[in-house]
Amino acid sequence: MNYAKLLFPACIVDDADNLYYVTHEEHVIKKLDLRKGKTEYIDNPEGYIPTEWYGVDKLFFSDGKLYLFEQNGKRMLQYSLEEKISRCFDLNCNISNCNNLAACTIYDNTLFIFHSFANRVVKINLDSGKIVSKKELCPNIDYIFNREKDSYCVSGKKIDVFHKLYSCGCQVNNDIWLFTERKQMVLKYDLSTEKYIQYFLPQIIKGCVHAIWKNELFYILSVEGNVYSWDFFNNKVEILFDCRNEYVYPCFGMIAVTDETVWLLPCLGEHIYIINLKNKEKKRYSAYPEDFKYYTDPNRSKFYGYDEDKRNYYYAMHSANYILVIEKRSGKETWLKPVEPDLNEKTEYYKNNYPIQQYDELEFGLEGYLMILAKKRFVSHKKEERGLGESVWHTLKK
Repeated sequence: MNYAKLLFPACIVDDADNLYYVTHEEHVIKKLDLRKGKTEYIDNPEGYIPTEWYGVDKLFFSDGKLYLFEQNGKRMLQYSLEEKISRCFDLNCNISNCNNLAACTIYDNTLFIFHSFANRVVKINLDSGKIVSKKELCPNIDYIFNREKDSYCVSGKKIDVFHKLYSCGCQVNNDIWLFTERKQMVLKYDLSTEKYIQYFLPQIIKGCVHAIWKNELFYILSVEGNVYSWDFFNNKVEILFDCRNEYVYPCFGMIAVTDETVWLLPCLGEHIYIINLKNKEKKRYSAYPEDFKYYTDPNRSKFYGYDEDKRNYYYAMHSANYILVIEKRSGKETWLKPVEPDLNEKTEYYKNNYPIQQYDELEFGLEGYLMILAKKRFVSHKKEERGLGESVWHTLKK
């Protein structure tokens, strides 16, 4: 089996303990039952052709509908899981080849989309389907994509990391807080009035890579690799992790905050660190599953997309063979290895949904290849009729 084809950069959880995702290489939509650990295929919605999409690195779920955001920022697909009805919207924000969304949410039946590399918000009226794009979300921001970037050498390969404008967003009630990566600026966008207030991070925090709101505090991973808590109401800052130039960005990519700990998750680095919120001690995590493995790629963050519900954070299987689940209260971690659909389900899905151009023996094996053959002719037997591929496999097994 080609395990790299099982990886996915982002995920979303519904109210019934199901996790949805789209695979990184083939763009196949799947559903994972978190209670049973078993995955199943979702047939391609109308208008969704995997070979024509540029991947999906952001998903959203609301009212029984999946929202798939194309990795390059060009399109968004809305799909009703019950009615099997889909709509495709042109976002026209294909600025970067990935990582184009800082935040999205639905308010008053309007989908708000905030971009990472553009100073604008896109609104979609979900009743009429009308799209409105508001430029210059914050008029006094001077930002040009591709003007600022950092270059790194990873595994002998040079990579460029482009600086974002809005690195991430946190929703607090009816407000979206948008954090900037290099300007220390923070926008509080009121979804009800569609107006914003501009704030600035304390000088000690040199821009934000990722932020989480918990217990009336913002927890911030800075561009320097430090972790802070920011009491916005009193403008107080506490440093929780000081990298001391030992771990330079993009070593870490995001954080997870529980009642007792802060998890520091690697981007291009190799190790997870855990910070104890009581004594501020840090330790390097080592309790990986026995067969845990990173599928290394110098351009790929090890932990990229995630979702959360009231109980847990769920980190997508972007570069590893496990999903990381972190409980919000205790900080207890679970490494979940999805059980893939069996060969019958797999071949049935690919026959009906995916235009295979080339047979991959590692992917299906000889039995799967023969099962997936188109039934152009049948072989007649005394008691039954078999498709050509099925008949060949039956004969080979004798």
